[in-house]
Amino acid sequence: DLIASARMSPRVETYTLLGDMLRWRGEWRRARTAYRQALALSPNDATVLASLATLDRLERLAMAGRADGVLPGWLASFRHGEDNTGYLFMAAGISRGFAVGERTVLSVGAEQRRVSQRLPGGGEHYLFGYALEGGVDQMFWRARLSARAGVARHALVASMPYGSAELSLPLGRANVSLEVSDGPAYTSLMTTRALAAQRGETFTGGAPLRGREATLAASAPVGRAEVYLSAAAMQLSDGNARRSVQASLRVPIAPHVSALYSGGTLGFSERSDSYWTPSRYVSHAVGVEVAVRKPTGFSGAARVLPGYGRSQESIATSGSTPIRLEPRNVPQLSASYEVGWQARRWRVLVDGSYGRGREGGYQSLTSSARVQLDW
Repeated sequence: DLIASARMSPRVETYTLLGDMLRWRGEWRRARTAYRQALALSPNDATVLASLATLDRLERLAMAGRADGVLPGWLASFRHGEDNTGYLFMAAGISRGFAVGERTVLSVGAEQRRVSQRLPGGGEHYLFGYALEGGVDQMFWRARLSARAGVARHALVASMPYGSAELSLPLGRANVSLEVSDGPAYTSLMTTRALAAQRGETFTGGAPLRGREATLAASAPVGRAEVYLSAAAMQLSDGNARRSVQASLRVPIAPHVSALYSGGTLGFSERSDSYWTPSRYVSHAVGVEVAVRKPTGFSGAARVLPGYGRSQESIATSGSTPIRLEPRNVPQLSASYEVGWQARRWRVLVDGSYGRGREGGYQSLTSSARVQLDW
């Protein structure tokens, strides 16, 4: 009846109610189409924008999305990252979210961490540590503010306070977010040298490298496609600076199948022997995603993107000025997956990724698991 009514006399209220009914039935792709048709008639309608925000939240919850805010209840998590330079990071934690009214969630959590450097001969040196964290998620009329603060501690290393804040809100048909953070840089740079100095094959402690970063991101539908753009600037405590720009495009080509493009550039202002510091690295990749997302039961997604990167790097010399190498095209491959399950009070997500690029056949692996209980 609603579809027939919309065809005879298109109205914002009709398309909005149609989107709501499709959303309640779990037909999220069709619901999004209905909401976009409503926005075409009234681009800044608050009711439609609120319904789209609800749909976005449901889709993230179905996959237990890490980008979403903390939810009321218990959360057990595990995360891991490693590469073929010998770096290995593992962490396991638990947190509790407390609802305060309808728009506020407070959270506290603790995490056990292990950072290690594996040696070519088969040995391994590691640093155990932990992190304690508190946070708040506050929903406004059309926006969400999320803030975190905590302290991380590792053997041989001084306590490392950290914090972050993110504001996200819809602007027309787009969703825009701004995030600022300050804290240890070893997880993003993926090197133990950013955490503790090494003498030979032994950790000797020292001041950990810190990074202060600001990231502006936006996503929006363009026709049938979805576009994502982000720009980030990081200032490191050793005086170095990193700038990056990323873009991605998702275009549905069949039920549950989408074509993907991902590209970007990053660069450092100075060269360092402690971590990878290209003066410029440009990447482009094209691939495919297969995804099945449901409001309850199992959901999943997998994607593969082959491509290439163009790297501009330099090497140290006996003089004061490094020698800049000739730019080189480097084969690149990224692959990732998510598998989730959601029941009335339970949400489970397992995901992972593989990446290959840079110079010298660099490879990395990441994975995570989350179990959420609304209780």
